[in-house]
Amino acid sequence: GAGVGKGRQLAGCILDGVARGRGRHLWFSVGTDLRVDAERDLQAVSCHIPVLDGCRGLDALQKKAFGGPTLKNAVLFATYATLVSAATTKKQSRLDQLVAWCGGPSFDGCVIFDEAHRAKNFDASNEEASTKVSRAVRALQDKLPLSRVIYASATGVSEIKNMAYAERLGLWGAGTSFADFKTFADTLEKRGVGALELLALELKSSGAYVSRGLAWQRCEFERWTCDLDKEASDAYDEAAAWWRGLRRALDRAITRTQLRGAAAGTARQRFWGAQLRFFREVQTAAKVPYVAERAKEAVAAGKSVVVGLQSTGEAGLRDVMAEAHAKVGDAAPGLVAAARSSARAFVQQHFPVQPAPEPLEEIDDAVVRKILTTDRGPPSAEHVARWKAARRAAAEKQGEPIPELVALRDAILQRLDDLPVPPSPLDDLIDRLGGPDTVAEMTGRGLRVARKNGRYRYEQRFDASRDQDSTTTNLRERAAFQDGKKRIAIISDAASTGVSLHAAIGSKGAQHRRVHVTLELAWSADKCIQQLGRTHRSHQATAPVYALLATDLGGEARFAAAVAKRLASLGALTKGDRRAASGQDLGDFDLDTPQGRDALKNVARACRDYGRDPRSVAANVDPDGAENDALRAAVAMARDAARARSTRRAAYDAFAPYLYEEAPQLYNASDETSMLAAAAHHAYDTLDLEPKKDGDVRLFLNRLQATPVADQKLLFQYFSVAHAAVVKAAKAAGSYDAGLASVRASSVVVNAVTTVDVDAVSGASTKLYELTLDRGASFDAAQDQLRTGRANARPGDNDPDATRRSFRGAGFYISNHTNTRTKRPYIMMAVRKANAAQTFLITRPNTGANATELFAHDIISKYTCHAGGLPSASDEEREQLRKAWTLEYESSHNQDNGGRLKRLGLVAGNVLPLWPALAQTVAERQVEMNKEDQRLRAVRVVLPSETIVGVRFPTHVLNTLRAALAQRSRQRAAHARQHVRAEPP
Repeated sequence: GAGVGKGRQLAGCILDGVARGRGRHLWFSVGTDLRVDAERDLQAVSCHIPVLDGCRGLDALQKKAFGGPTLKNAVLFATYATLVSAATTKKQSRLDQLVAWCGGPSFDGCVIFDEAHRAKNFDASNEEASTKVSRAVRALQDKLPLSRVIYASATGVSEIKNMAYAERLGLWGAGTSFADFKTFADTLEKRGVGALELLALELKSSGAYVSRGLAWQRCEFERWTCDLDKEASDAYDEAAAWWRGLRRALDRAITRTQLRGAAAGTARQRFWGAQLRFFREVQTAAKVPYVAERAKEAVAAGKSVVVGLQSTGEAGLRDVMAEAHAKVGDAAPGLVAAARSSARAFVQQHFPVQPAPEPLEEIDDAVVRKILTTDRGPPSAEHVARWKAARRAAAEKQGEPIPELVALRDAILQRLDDLPVPPSPLDDLIDRLGGPDTVAEMTGRGLRVARKNGRYRYEQRFDASRDQDSTTTNLRERAAFQDGKKRIAIISDAASTGVSLHAAIGSKGAQHRRVHVTLELAWSADKCIQQLGRTHRSHQATAPVYALLATDLGGEARFAAAVAKRLASLGALTKGDRRAASGQDLGDFDLDTPQGRDALKNVARACRDYGRDPRSVAANVDPDGAENDALRAAVAMARDAARARSTRRAAYDAFAPYLYEEAPQLYNASDETSMLAAAAHHAYDTLDLEPKKDGDVRLFLNRLQATPVADQKLLFQYFSVAHAAVVKAAKAAGSYDAGLASVRASSVVVNAVTTVDVDAVSGASTKLYELTLDRGASFDAAQDQLRTGRANARPGDNDPDATRRSFRGAGFYISNHTNTRTKRPYIMMAVRKANAAQTFLITRPNTGANATELFAHDIISKYTCHAGGLPSASDEEREQLRKAWTLEYESSHNQDNGGRLKRLGLVAGNVLPLWPALAQTVAERQVEMNKEDQRLRAVRVVLPSETIVGVRFPTHVLNTLRAALAQRSRQRAAHARQHVRAEPP
C-alpha cells in the first residue's frame, strides 16, 4: 500500500546484506529526486553507506573515478529512465555498465525495483511490443542470476498480465507447474479474480510476498461538487459542436483531396488525440475557480492543501509561445489557453487542403540501371539512389491548394478563436492562489507563465542560480511545503509517485492538517491509490481530509461519489484479501470489465438498431433499476437541449453547414420509451464509433468527453443502467466473478485434514480438507434478518391492517403449492433489497440466505404472507409460524437434495504448484461435476479459529483428486532432488 514505509523496509534489506558481507546493491525508482528519500531511509536504519547517483556515476565509471576498489559498500541509485537510456560510450549500454559495476554474474547483492509497476507492460508472446523498461528489467535479472531481487510497489499487479517482470518469484518455468509466463497467466485468468487472490495468499504464506496497508479510519472524505453553470455549459456545448463540425469537415477534406490509406488513417487518429487533449484540459479548467476558493478557505482555517492533477499542459504552452516567437524571459500577454493552441495546431498541420499525390509505383533497381545506362556504361549505386529519390520527391509534390478547403480551414480557425476556452488549469490555479511564491509546484514541466509584480512572464520553472533542473526544484518546493513555508502544493502524475507530503511528525509543518483535493481524478484505480497515498502515510501527526472533486459532466460525479463511499469504509486498499475491512476496493468501480464491455455492446447494438426497432433501446433498462429516475431526467434534459440547438444559429460561413444538425425524432417523441430511444440513438451517433469498437469502454469514455453536456449525462446514465442490468443477470446466472467467494453456511464441521505436499524450499504445505456445511437458518436467525431488513421498508410495507394477499413488504411467506416430497408448502422469509423498489432477498430454513432474488410480483403471485410475521400478529399466529419454520429446518438435517447439510473438499495452502493435478481431476471426472466446480474457483470458508482459502471439489471426486495430488507431489520431490543446489551465502 502507499505510505506504509516501504522505503524503510527496503533499507533494512540492504542493511542485512551489508551485515552479511554483500556490500554493493542496486536501487531503481522512478525519479532522481527520490534518491534523497533513499538516503534518509538508509540512515534511519543505521545503514551509513554512500548512495551514488547512478546516471552521473555510470559516466564517471569510464574515467576510473567512480566506484573504485576502495568503495566496497555502496548503493547505486538509478531511475528506470537511466536503465534504458543511451550511454555516453558506444562500447557499453547503460545496462552493461550497471552489470559491470556490480561485478558481473557473480553479484549477489540486492536489486531493488521500487515502484516496480513501471515494468509491468511486458508482452511474453511478442517481446518487441513490450516497453523498453520492462525488457530492461527482465534482462538485468538474467544478467545477475545470483542477485537478491525485491519488487516494491503500492500497485504492482493490477492484472495478471502485468506480472511478467517478476520472474524471480518462481511461479513459472523449469520445475514449476507452468512452462512459461503465458501458460501461467492464461491459467489464472480463466479462474477469475479469486485465483489471483489465492495467488497472493500463497506468496504471503511462502514468505515471497509482504503486503501492508494503512488504515483509513482517521481520514475524512468529502465530496466537492462543482456543477457547471449555464454559461460554462453553453461554452462546453459550443466547443463540442466545433469539434463535431471539424470531424465532418475533415471527412470532407479527406474525400476532396483524395487522401488514401495510411495518410487518411493518420489524419483521423491525430484528430481523436487532439480532441481528447482539448476536452480533458477544458474539464479540469472548469473546476479551477471553485478549487481556488475552497483552498483559500482551508488555509485560513489552519490547514495545508495539496491539489492533485494528471497533466500540466506544457506542450500546448510551448506551441503557443513558439507561434508568438516568444523566448524564455519575454513578457506574456496573459495566461495561455493551451487547449485552444493544441486545437489550432492540429487544424494548421493536419487539415488537408491540397490534392494528395498519385500513388507511386516502385521501380526495381535493375530497371532503373537500364534506364540510366549510357554509352559510358551503367550508373553507380549512388546515381540510382539519387534518381529514385528525385522521382519520389516529384511524385510527392502536392498540387495547388483547393480554394474551397482553404476557405473552410480559415472559417474553422476563426470559429476556434471565437470559442470561450479557459486558460491552462495549472497556471490559472497557481495565479489565483497567489503565484509561485505562495504555491509549491511539484510537476515534471520546465516552463510556465507566471505573474510577478502584476506582469505575466514566460519563464523557466527552476531557478538557474539555485537549481540544476526541475528535479532539484521539486525537492526544494517539497521542503518548503513540509516546513510550512508554503501552505499549498500542486502535484502532477509525472512527479508525485513516491513523494511524501503528509503531516510528518517532527516536521515544521506537522501542525497543519492536509486537505488533499483531487482536481483531476484518474479513472484508473492504480493511479487513484498512488495519488491519494501522497498525503496519507506512516509517521503522520494527523490524517488528511480528502476532497473528491467532480463536475456533473459524464460519469465523473458518479465515480467520485463511489470512490468517496468506498474509501470511507476501507481499512486497506490493496492486500491479499480484497475484502479487507469492507470487502471491496477501487477496482469495483472499474467499468472496463467483462460486464462493462457487454453492457456497452448492448447499448451500441440498441442504438444502432434504433431505425429498425426503437424498442431495443428500452430492453437494456431494468424495470426495477435504482437509477431509472436519473435516466428519465437525463432524457428530458437531452430533449430540451436538442430543441434549443434546433433554433440556435450563428453567422453563416464556410464552416456553418458542418456545425448544426437537426434531431426532430428526439424533441417530437410522444412517449417515454420513444424519447429514450431517440435520445440514446442521437447521442451515441455523435461519438462516431466504428462497430468493431463498440465494446471498448475506455474509447467510449474518451469520446464521451467531447459530446454536449446533456448528451454526456444521458449516455453515461444509460450505460450505467445497462451495466447494472448485465451485472444483475450475471449474478442470477452464477457467472459474476466478484473475487473470492465465501461459502455460505451457519456452521462448518471439519471431518478430516490431510497434508498432501510440502514444498522442499519454503516448507509451505498443501492440505486437503473434508468439510460438512450446514446451510440452514433457524427461526431465530430468520427473525434477526427480518428485523434488519425492515430498515429498508417502504411506506405501507408494515401496515398492520394489510391483508395477507396484498402485503408486499418484508415478512414470512407460505407458497401456494406443496412440496411433492414432504407434502407441505414451502416457507421462506423475504426482505427488500437496499435501494431496490421491487427486489427481495430470500432466506429458507433448509438453504439459508439464497443468492437468488425474487421480484415482488413473483412473491405476490406464488406466495401468501404468513400473518405470524406481521407486526400486528397475535401470539398464536407467531407460534404457528415458528412451528412451521422449525419443522422444515429440522426435517432437512440431511445431505439429500435440498437438505441443509452439504459435504465438500477444499484444496488449501500451497495450491499453485499442484495445479496440474486439479486440472487432471476435472478432465477425468468432468461429466460428474457441475460447471461451477469445473471452473476451479477459489472460495473462503470461515471457521471459529481460522479462515481457509482454497479450491473446492465435490466429495464424490476426492479419491481421484487424492491420487492426482500424490502423483504430482512425487514428481515435485523428484525434481527437487535432481536440481537442489546450495544457496549463495
